[in-house]
Amino acid sequence: MVGSSHGDSTAPARQPGQGLTTSTVDVPGYVLRDSDGVAISDIVAISAGDNFGLALTSAGHIYAWGSNQTGQLGQNTEHGARTRAVLVKGADGTGQLGNIKMIAAGGNHVLALDQDGKVFGWGFAVSGQLGDGPNRPAGNRWLLPHAVVSELGTGQLANISAIAAGREFSLALSNDGGLLIWGDGYANKLGQGGTSTTDLTVPTPVKDTAGTGTLSLAPISVWPNLTRRGR
Repeated sequence: MVGSSHGDSTAPARQPGQGLTTSTVDVPGYVLRDSDGVAISDIVAISAGDNFGLALTSAGHIYAWGSNQTGQLGQNTEHGARTRAVLVKGADGTGQLGNIKMIAAGGNHVLALDQDGKVFGWGFAVSGQLGDGPNRPAGNRWLLPHAVVSELGTGQLANISAIAAGREFSLALSNDGGLLIWGDGYANKLGQGGTSTTDLTVPTPVKDTAGTGTLSLAPISVWPNLTRRGR
């Protein structure tokens, strides 16, 4: 996903995470840690957004590199793209976000699912893709991991088995097979039926094919490939 109007103008040189300043990389190379220049390791999952990348470690921490125009690297800063991988900070801005089992990079936002089934989001929030409900931040961006609200618009979304992120929308599969969606409603992509293109800032059940109820999928035990996307 290249060429977003929200990406850093120099981001293409930073996407590979190899500390390079050239505009393109023609051969594969290791993603390097910002702290010491050593290749990141013990990686169990990866995800790529618009001019930035993510990697999940076996210990449940997240490396991020590339564009940081909207805070998508989780460093409590915006702008300042990184040519090497940095660990996403904790929700309070100290330490590192941990206990994560699945990651998903959207256009300019990130979702993370922890081992307790709770969902966090950070980065660009202009279309509601971070599921922040009534808590929309100034500047339409969260610079640190922030709780995705529940379907009620309060608390934190929980009992989730898997997550996914589109360019400006987000998805979560609940333990019982329900599918929740939020974010940009353009082109009816939120599965709410009718002709509404309203953005959703709160996780909302996708409607069934008749448009009168909610879509119900099989529980997570039926989808073994989903569990292989994380740890």
